[in-house]
Amino acid sequence: MCELGCWLEEAGQGHGLVTRACRALIDWAFTERGMNRVEWWASAGNTRSTASARRLGMTRDGVLRQRYPYRGLRHDSEVWSVLAQEWPPAGDRSAPSSGDRAEIDRLADLFMGSFTNTGGRHPDLQVIRELFVPEGTIVSNTGNDPVIMDLDAFIEPRQRMLTDGTLTEFSEWEVSARTEIFGSVAHRFSEYRKSGTRDGVRFEGHGHKTTQFLRTRAGWRMSSMAWDDAPHRLPG
Repeated sequence: MCELGCWLEEAGQGHGLVTRACRALIDWAFTERGMNRVEWWASAGNTRSTASARRLGMTRDGVLRQRYPYRGLRHDSEVWSVLAQEWPPAGDRSAPSSGDRAEIDRLADLFMGSFTNTGGRHPDLQVIRELFVPEGTIVSNTGNDPVIMDLDAFIEPRQRMLTDGTLTEFSEWEVSARTEIFGSVAHRFSEYRKSGTRDGVRFEGHGHKTTQFLRTRAGWRMSSMAWDDAPHRLPG
């Protein structure tokens, strides 16, 4: 058994470098070193890391709750892995990171990551405008009546909350997802978790999202999203 880890400076992000490099390392571990299991450990709030594990075809084995302290709080660790018998030969691999499915994964990762303000990170919800078609709608179905929002109504109050000190150390991440593609339309159903501190009070939550996608001239874009989550209904 071995563990695979990686780090990439910001200028190199978004080009698939981690996925390609890690595939080469996993190939080497299985074919040259005779390993049986490759593990990937990540902070439960590190959406980029868990997305990389998913693109590599790994399985999420579980969560070690409150495994380590960081900045006065204890954080969860996710454990992902792939086994030798699950790893296809290089010449017979349908790469999870290529094509339509990988593009939809990327959009979902960017959406979830746009809310993150942990570790001094500045959230930028304006990126959501690039992920959606201009007429996109987002629906909160967490109360007695659904709240239907256009992009402005969704983004502006959440941007304020995440930057004015109301909501701090916040992150939101998928724990499972299923995507179905039918020609130029697609649907993704996902389960997610989130954690943060609001007005000085720590909270955790979870819920489900359903997202619709359209293939446009500029590539895949989100057209609509609806979510339903557990008691802490922030920020959506």
